[in-house]
Amino acid sequence: MQQDTTSIATEGIRSPKVPRTTKRPTQQSRRPAPQRMAGGIRTMEGLLREREQLRAENMALKLELTPGKFDVEMARQEREVGVDEVYCGVMAVARMLGFHIVEHKGGTYNVCRRRLLPAVLLSLGCTIYTSLLMVYLALTPVPFWYVVINLPCVFAYCFIVVACVETVLNRNNMAHYLTVMQSFTVRQSRWKTNISVLVYLCYTMVLAACTLLMVPSFQVTANIPLVCITSFVPAILDLYIESFVVILTASLEKLRKEVHARETWAAGGVRATFASWMEVAKAVTMHNKIFSLCAGLRLIQLMMKAMSLLYVVCSLQCWTGGCLSLLVITALPLGETTEILYRICRVGQHLATAGDRLLGAVTAAAYQVPPGSDEQLALAHLASRMESHLPRVLAWGSDR
Repeated sequence: MQQDTTSIATEGIRSPKVPRTTKRPTQQSRRPAPQRMAGGIRTMEGLLREREQLRAENMALKLELTPGKFDVEMARQEREVGVDEVYCGVMAVARMLGFHIVEHKGGTYNVCRRRLLPAVLLSLGCTIYTSLLMVYLALTPVPFWYVVINLPCVFAYCFIVVACVETVLNRNNMAHYLTVMQSFTVRQSRWKTNISVLVYLCYTMVLAACTLLMVPSFQVTANIPLVCITSFVPAILDLYIESFVVILTASLEKLRKEVHARETWAAGGVRATFASWMEVAKAVTMHNKIFSLCAGLRLIQLMMKAMSLLYVVCSLQCWTGGCLSLLVITALPLGETTEILYRICRVGQHLATAGDRLLGAVTAAAYQVPPGSDEQLALAHLASRMESHLPRVLAWGSDR
């Protein structure tokens, strides 16, 4: 009788724990039954194996239920990279033409003297051909319209010579500029950039070749490489300059987002924002010092080409070919020139817009902090400095 009472008391004490040990999660029904030794006792090795299996199943379930898995993979590919990596195709072609004459060594950029050879050869060849063409136009009785058509080509060769000379003269400034630029990154896929660059170059070359239809048939073959050079080399230089402006614009946009995301301001936060803005402002000043003259001459060359095509269209009195040929030799080259001019100006406008938006964000932050505090005075001072040094891309000393 005493033994029965003890067993009943023991069962009463252990009964609340029974549901905890007997109940199983619903997911365990999907797994095979755990292995047991003879006698029905589970070993430690079996428990560890079961735990690892549960962990693997949970990880697989998380991966299946995670939204935007494809976007995450794309984001990994479009990680933040520098200008050398995202525009590697442009840098490679510019290096072959002699415009990118620096190399990266030990965290800094240094001038590579052997890369000066393509720039010297290109400028020498353009100088010789321009001199011969000017002599030919001066001594040979050619129609006036033929002179007007060839003037943009002559100016394009002069532009290439000036660009090569500016590259050689600013080689040390370019090395210092790229050393500063390596601290700026952009989230962009280099494959998308290279494809867009390839499409842009093909578009430029095809439409430039259409102008050869205005040249007499016996001179078409001789002028094909010349017209391609006057279109391809300036287009590469446009993309080379544009790559730096895009990185600077992205840096200003990133800084603006940081200003918007900051909820509370302190002296350290204002100093960090001011230091970041000063780095971008310094890079923009160096950019204008190196590329201002080339940008101005490029705009003049495009406007001269547009006026030459407009003169041909307005002075054309007799045309023996079809309407499609007339459209090809007039409207398409003019549209290509206008599109390139618009593209150059749009890149500079994006930088100016990014600077104005950053100024607006800092000004709005100055009104959000307590009036009269040290943080408001610091933000107001930063806004006044930004307003007096707005980032602008200069074309021969003027905004574009």
